[in-house]
Amino acid sequence: MIPAARTQNLIYVMNEFPVRSHTFVTNELLALQANGMRVQVVASRAGSVPPIPGVAVTVVSHIPLRRVAAGHIRLAADRPRTYARYIAWALRNLRSGLPWTLYAPAIVLDASLSIDSHSHLHTHFASRAAILARSLQLLTGASRSVTTHAADIYKTNSSLPRQLEGAVVATVTEYNRVLLKSRGFQEVHLVRCGVPVGETMPNRDSNSSPPRIVSVGRLVPKKGHAILIRAFGEVIKSWPDAELSIVGDGPQRQELEGLIDELGLSHQVKLLGSMPSKEVAIQMGLANIFALACVVDSTGDADGLPVAFLEAGASALPIVGCLVSGVGEFLSEETSWLAESGSVRDLADKLCAAISDPLASRERAHSAWQLVGREFSIESQIAGLRNVIESATAVRQQ
Repeated sequence: MIPAARTQNLIYVMNEFPVRSHTFVTNELLALQANGMRVQVVASRAGSVPPIPGVAVTVVSHIPLRRVAAGHIRLAADRPRTYARYIAWALRNLRSGLPWTLYAPAIVLDASLSIDSHSHLHTHFASRAAILARSLQLLTGASRSVTTHAADIYKTNSSLPRQLEGAVVATVTEYNRVLLKSRGFQEVHLVRCGVPVGETMPNRDSNSSPPRIVSVGRLVPKKGHAILIRAFGEVIKSWPDAELSIVGDGPQRQELEGLIDELGLSHQVKLLGSMPSKEVAIQMGLANIFALACVVDSTGDADGLPVAFLEAGASALPIVGCLVSGVGEFLSEETSWLAESGSVRDLADKLCAAISDPLASRERAHSAWQLVGREFSIESQIAGLRNVIESATAVRQQ
């Protein structure tokens, strides 16, 4: 068990919670609770999936407007200088903070949260939630940190300095750390996303037939699902009984369904929709190859390092992937079969290689499993975040 950080009251400030595709947030939060920290969530909106047992969530959009107004009146009267500083900052950041920054006084006065100068505020993603967290920090003197990931720093984001103001900054890959430093953020902590990994490598039959390929990721362009489906169309020319299952949902679903029909793959390719993490694990257990064809999309968005790669590595499932941004910090020729990002032909070749050489696939899966245990475990993630919290606490006390 990892020793708990010194801060006893940890508040996660999120745009939405829980979110099925953000298992790294849920796993982190639950691990912190298990290590003795008092962890609560302030979410601008309620998540679209069932609540997580034992996790207290304050949904900002559910706070009545009369409580919001009363909060402003009380803080203006009780702490006029603090309130003036907060309201001046909120007014300067109306465009990037509304409407959530206006709820800050009501959140601060919520007795169930008990946010004060001894609390710590943590946000995943530089987003409107980070602006709300800054408002709470101004009103309470709490320490604050933000973990950045991918789209929040890859795409043009003029609000980034305001979202990270007053926070200790962390990110999930060395690639991101270099990028943020090039933008003037000199101290950036590396806190890799982690996943649970067993002490012994799962036993898999890599010779099982038919070849079953699984992919996990939202149905959005940067995941490269269209490229994977086209590549799979080439694979079945050599392995006509092969199967491809894609777990996830999103705006590309109709487009991908049309592509599957166009290529005549409706019997071999299944879009399974979004699934709870336990069901995702079952799908990985049924497969003998994991594939994700990451690309940089037309807006400049890309994956930082998809947690699905780490989950596949932890389950000793052979991986076929593409390098973008920080993916190469986990995937290599030792841990996976690497295809050129955006190339249908190269991806098809690597899928065929993974199928036709089960011994090499198992060796690479073993290396990936070992790497998860060394650098991408949930224990490593919690230790990294603990260091961030302690750094933020030290800055607050200066």
